[in-house]
Amino acid sequence: MTTDQLVTLNRSCRQTVIYTFHAISGGVTAYSTLAGTIEDVASVKGIVSPGRVSCGRALDNIKDMAATAAAIIADDSRGKPYALLGWCMGGLIAYEAAILTQDSVRRPAFVALIDTNLVLQPEPSRAKELERIYWTSLGQILAGQAWKNTNLTETLSFSTDSERFDYIFSLSKSRSSPPDLESMKRLVDVFEAHWRSTQRYKPTSPSVEFTFFSAADSPYPRAAQTWSELCGDLATIERLSGNHFSVLERPHLDELSVWIRRSIQ
Repeated sequence: MTTDQLVTLNRSCRQTVIYTFHAISGGVTAYSTLAGTIEDVASVKGIVSPGRVSCGRALDNIKDMAATAAAIIADDSRGKPYALLGWCMGGLIAYEAAILTQDSVRRPAFVALIDTNLVLQPEPSRAKELERIYWTSLGQILAGQAWKNTNLTETLSFSTDSERFDYIFSLSKSRSSPPDLESMKRLVDVFEAHWRSTQRYKPTSPSVEFTFFSAADSPYPRAAQTWSELCGDLATIERLSGNHFSVLERPHLDELSVWIRRSIQ
């Protein structure tokens, strides 16, 4: 655990801290707009992957990530009220961290998982779908706005992963601050470690209440049902407008902001 894994996402002086967890990219910038929106009610901090900090190496096990996060939260919260929120893969870390922190610290004010996929057993029939999600996620991480869904067909048309990577790298050069090749390779290493962790993750038996938010246009249409079947009454299912990537941006995040304010107050 390194102290530079914890970053402050807004300038709030409020006592309640909402801890957010890195997605598959390893970063926490996805929460920035939300953090600014709720600055008047809560401080928001993000726990980034060790693979995104100097000399760090990405973990490839969700439960190890959660244990690291729980230790950071225990050290940082020091008895203050807190809540846990995770988007995408970050929801898996939030779920496991919630189970750990409810005993070592105290129960969080709320636990929220946002459009987080959960695969309880291998689904060979979804191989093509998973391939599309893999390259969609990687393209978004590496090329940002330069990568659009319209590029997915072209990306998948290449016969090797190396050609696909080169294509995405060429798109990244149009970014305002394009990453160099070494930085790109580091991002890919982080992505690969985290991708592996999601594919072999087995959740701990549920013991904490949480709310699962499903995006209306989600690539994981069965996720809400899977979480509900696993956790029963411990899981409250809610729906947000937007897709997997836009759900944390305006106007869609306004619904989530209202829920957070109500949950804290």
